[in-house]
Amino acid sequence: MTGCPRGKGVCEQSEMLEVMRKLTILIFLLLTLCVSGQEQQPPEWYLLVREAVKLKGYGFLDDALAKMKEAVISAEASGDIRAYGAAINNQAVLQMEVGEYAGADESLRIAQGIYEQNLGPNHEHTAKVYKNRGLCLTQLARYQEAESFTRKALDVYLEMDVARNQWQTLELMSELAEILYHQDRLEEARDLFKEALEKLEAGPSLASAQSGYAQVLDALGDTDGAEKLIALAQAYWENHPEKPTSLAGVLKSRANLLRQRGQVAQAESLMKRALQVYDKALPGRPGRAKYLNDLGLLYSGLRDYEKAEDLVAESVRIHEKWMGAEHPETATTLGVLAGIYSQMGRLEDSEKMYRRALAINEKVYGKNHTAVATDLNNLGVVLLNAKRAKEAVPLLQRALSIKKASKSEDLATMTGVLGSAYHEMGDLGKAKELFLQALDMGDSETRAIMNNNLSYLSIDEGDPDAALGYAKKASQAQFEQLKKVFSFTSERQRLAFKKDLVPYGLFASLNQPEALMQAALRFKGVVLDSIAEDYRLASQGDEELKARLGRLRDVKRELMKLDVLAKRSPEEQAKFKELQQRLEEDQAYLARRVSRLEEGRAAFRVTPNQIQAALPKDSVLVEFLYHGFYFGKNKSEKRYGALILAADGPVQWVELGSAAEIESLVGDYRMAMRGGSASSRASRPSQPGVAKSRGEEQLKKAYDKLWQPIADLLPQGTKRVILSPDGDLNFVSFTTLLSSNDKFLGELFDISYVSSGRDLLAFGSNSNTEKSSFLLGAPDYRVADSQREEKAYEVTLSPLPGSAQECQTLEALLKAKGFQPRLVTAQKAQEEEVSRLQSPEIVHLATHGFFLDEKFGHNPMLRSGLALYGAETTLDAWQDGKVPESGSDGVLTALEVTGLNLTGTKVVVLSACDTGLGESQKGEGVLGLRRGFVQAGCRNLVFTLWPVADQETAEFMVDFYDSLPEKGAVSSLNTVQRDWLGKLREQYGSVMAARLAGPFVISSRE
Repeated sequence: MTGCPRGKGVCEQSEMLEVMRKLTILIFLLLTLCVSGQEQQPPEWYLLVREAVKLKGYGFLDDALAKMKEAVISAEASGDIRAYGAAINNQAVLQMEVGEYAGADESLRIAQGIYEQNLGPNHEHTAKVYKNRGLCLTQLARYQEAESFTRKALDVYLEMDVARNQWQTLELMSELAEILYHQDRLEEARDLFKEALEKLEAGPSLASAQSGYAQVLDALGDTDGAEKLIALAQAYWENHPEKPTSLAGVLKSRANLLRQRGQVAQAESLMKRALQVYDKALPGRPGRAKYLNDLGLLYSGLRDYEKAEDLVAESVRIHEKWMGAEHPETATTLGVLAGIYSQMGRLEDSEKMYRRALAINEKVYGKNHTAVATDLNNLGVVLLNAKRAKEAVPLLQRALSIKKASKSEDLATMTGVLGSAYHEMGDLGKAKELFLQALDMGDSETRAIMNNNLSYLSIDEGDPDAALGYAKKASQAQFEQLKKVFSFTSERQRLAFKKDLVPYGLFASLNQPEALMQAALRFKGVVLDSIAEDYRLASQGDEELKARLGRLRDVKRELMKLDVLAKRSPEEQAKFKELQQRLEEDQAYLARRVSRLEEGRAAFRVTPNQIQAALPKDSVLVEFLYHGFYFGKNKSEKRYGALILAADGPVQWVELGSAAEIESLVGDYRMAMRGGSASSRASRPSQPGVAKSRGEEQLKKAYDKLWQPIADLLPQGTKRVILSPDGDLNFVSFTTLLSSNDKFLGELFDISYVSSGRDLLAFGSNSNTEKSSFLLGAPDYRVADSQREEKAYEVTLSPLPGSAQECQTLEALLKAKGFQPRLVTAQKAQEEEVSRLQSPEIVHLATHGFFLDEKFGHNPMLRSGLALYGAETTLDAWQDGKVPESGSDGVLTALEVTGLNLTGTKVVVLSACDTGLGESQKGEGVLGLRRGFVQAGCRNLVFTLWPVADQETAEFMVDFYDSLPEKGAVSSLNTVQRDWLGKLREQYGSVMAARLAGPFVISSRE
């Protein structure tokens, strides 16, 4: 665990500017002392000090400090030693406010000498200088010296306040308690805070003490008590807006406590507010580093490592600049950044940073401080992940030894980590003992991890029943965590969080089909479903929801304009980040609104029994899963497997083989299907041809490996197979797989695809019954009068005469069947025409599809799209680093598609090349056009997995639409595809038949 030196939720409460609150009053006290008995006309230094105080009051700290330095020079020149002491003390106050702690300490050292010489060490004003030095040295992490000066100040006040009742005395007690806390002397700190709280009256000193006591209680494991105190402090500062930095500090502390409790949505909201309050009060000041650090820690917990790294790296830079390279605050942020790198798999970088943080904390705190224990534990985790368990064990043992007297949740985590090290080394007995200890004392997240660990250990012990029990508890905990995260995050954050989950491996290793099916329904494709649900409900919601949805669409278009630029100006880069932030904020807003519904997300309530009840009697659902498989004794591999669920009978599970073997097979299959034919709708050159015998061999190998194990388990009478692919299997057209007796799989079954078995329940479907249709084909890809330069282009958009004829024929055919088609071609085939669609029953788009290289941007939803009027002109501009207006640029990206209104649309046909391409993400489908159209709400989507031939495709589509109204989309596509496969095989052989008729795939929610 990383974060505060103790790895806990409440970080250092003496925020830099809260410290200053305690110091500002000294300016006036000391000035009163120094000018008493002087002539009526104030001296120059006094006037300069007064001007500096005025500047400070307006928030001009740098100007105030500059003016105060003038006052110091003037006071020294005046020969009035007490005036010089007052001025330089006030200079120190301002130096601390702007983060110049080393300079402030030097100023206070001079002031201390002057006051001790002129007033004596036991004078009240000398004590105030001692107090200031204690506060400054605390910020410099020189805690023993800070304690000495604070005790000196407290001794002076105790002589004047024997009953220990005056607020100045109690405030000093609180400050001393905080210094003790930093030295890990928690019981002493607790007693001082407790006494101060019992006597302090309501006011800023009480609120400050409540915050400090909260951090001590949190370190002692009393998070409930800590949260109550923080809530009291927050209530005070909410009603005293004149001290915004104090409010920012308690908001941050309360956010950390909520994060620690797993209430991440509330924590994020408070943390963002805390940073906003601080930045508004003191823009650009070093204190913001702590807020960035803790917000980064929160995003790291959400697996949003990109955002976390940016925030924490900035925090490190601020701390190194203002605090120094060897300050414990620097060590804290280094530790958080090291943890992020560890999660990202950058183990070498992580190890270096943890070792640097460890060296700093050992130097500052000594070798037995809890901050050192946290660093030791985290370094041990990195070594463990690097398969260096023997090196990790002594570090982890030392960390646990330091922490053994603590009741904090860190102890549970450290115990579990040490157990993992022993498991890695084969000491199962010791590992189990430690896992059980951690399970007993940990929080919900720790218990989930320990249940997971105990399941793997039980497999090693040969106890599958115990392993299954632990695995079910771990899976349920993951699911609860997923639901919580999805209730307030953006799509990118949901994808990032889900990417790190491993929901199938244990159940697959234990051969538990029922548990696997439940896990598949809970986790597979759930990001797509949740985003689609957010958009669907927003479109039906109040005006605020609809407005947010509209803004989302606008932001996506603006993002497209900037994402394609390989190099952006600083202004463009800032705008790009702002748009990304707005996109995520709006998606998160929709998520929060949906999560408030009583019934919660529909996708989270699905059970295998519901899916089975929705299956027709002659249908079978095949859920492919990419998963880990544990052999025992710390050996594992990635695999693919398949769940088979029929309308009757139990769910079945079959392993298909290692992921490496299958993905290599899929790569060969794809090359065989892409090569050889002239593909006039292709948006890129075709691959070299593949020999007929080689092509057939790939189709048969794919059948034997990917289908035969499933075929052996199908019930008799199966006519329709509903496939839910995973990973690279998303790029296989199973229709084309060739059996040993030369039968295509598409000749044996009707085949359709779903993102997840949940699609069979068709949540929120409202199909259009108006029989309207929209047809687009053969756009003019160049804007009128634009010229193309002679140079090599990666993307070529050849004319599509076949698609023009295709759309005209379909227009007549649909009219004859009672539809009301609208056809746009050539210069009328514009992006605006598609953007204005309002759920027509049929949408047919006959044009080029594309999936661009990463140099055009990192978001696959922006690199995937369809070419419309003017697209070639736009693509030329992109390659030259120019960006036309996105609303009419002729490029309809997958991200823009997600904003279309297709909730009542029965069928969308992408009669183009490569419209099913994109970036595959395990467990979440393909990020590309297919995702965009499904997310937009269409019921059936026909897309392609490789380039298609212009003329043959036109004829194929006429046959498809001819039978569509009577048979429906799935049956119609399968019937036509079956006929075409047979017809083309007779003419050209199996390979060419597969290439020409096989690329068409239908994703269906019916």
